[in-house]
Amino acid sequence: MRNISIIFFAKNEEKFIYEYVSLFIEELMNTTIKFEFIIVNDGSTDKTQEELIKLKNAYTDKIKVINKTNNEGIAKAVLDGLNISKYPFVTWLPGDGAYQISSLKNLILFDGQYEILIGYRKNKSQRIFKRFFLSKFLTIILNLIFFENLEDYNGAIIFEKKILKDVYFPDHPSFQWVILMQFLKQKKKYFEKSVSMIIPEPGNMSSLINFKTFFSYFILLLKLIKLIIYYKLR
Repeated sequence: MRNISIIFFAKNEEKFIYEYVSLFIEELMNTTIKFEFIIVNDGSTDKTQEELIKLKNAYTDKIKVINKTNNEGIAKAVLDGLNISKYPFVTWLPGDGAYQISSLKNLILFDGQYEILIGYRKNKSQRIFKRFFLSKFLTIILNLIFFENLEDYNGAIIFEKKILKDVYFPDHPSFQWVILMQFLKQKKKYFEKSVSMIIPEPGNMSSLINFKTFFSYFILLLKLIKLIIYYKLR
């Protein structure tokens, strides 16, 4: 049984957060697992906080909320959620409802003794091209450099919480693959299982992906790869 803390990072998600989280909770309440939802409101300027109040009132014993006045980024939001999580397994997800709930439920309920369960996005090729290209580019580069054969590094991943204690956790939106790669170097036990995205994605920020951001992403990618090669977990 994989009792789990599910962390949502949310910024300006008033259109999606209530319906998505409530449907997700209802799905999991029909199972025997113990779970909690930790929603980090990362400096939203819309009515996200009001939606979270409604969620908290509706599901008091299932939801924890962290409200931030200022936006501090996805990585910090996830760290804050981890600090108050109580179950032995954890995952983190975007608050815009980008994944099909049924496939996430199947991932969580998957019966297997693994420290890491990698939910690779089986339909990510249907994403807006610029988003798909960055994801595919990252996967190819990491597989070549580290002699891996993963389908996806930035999907929905479930970690055994205790192994995250000493990991290097960069303050950057691309923190997840950095964490995962450290564990692959240590030969942690993992399994890949497909999950499905909702296409078109509810929160579309593709307009932010241009040549300048791609170049910055590439330079940072090289720096992080170098760090992973030399960084040793305790």
